[in-house]
Amino acid sequence: MSPADELERILPRLRGFARAVSGDPELADKSVERVLMQILSVMELGQNPMQKAFQYYVYHLLDRSLERLDPESPASLATRAIVLVEFEKFSPREAACILGTSTARIESFISMKRSDVFRDMSGRCALSQN
Repeated sequence: MSPADELERILPRLRGFARAVSGDPELADKSVERVLMQILSVMELGQNPMQKAFQYYVYHLLDRSLERLDPESPASLATRAIVLVEFEKFSPREAACILGTSTARIESFISMKRSDVFRDMSGRCALSQN
């Protein structure tokens, strides 16, 4: 069974689950639509969504586990986003899925971090020229 066929088969169950949990049919359907759009975007890239979804799921579980083990951890959302994008090579959209936030927020973190690095490098270059 193809991933698309499997999604079609479980769609009514996904909607039922989301409606039961949220208590709001409109919110539930929006949530299901959002998840399906993420999966379809992976499929459009020619990737196996089940493999990609498993990766997201594992990183998401790990992130939540780390959060529970040390709620006072210095690893802010921005730090976790930067590690996922810059070191683990996830796209900002993928990092957003893993961390449960928006792509725009992840892109903002990355942009701020790159600005900080550029500013730091500019300062070092100016000092070395003196």
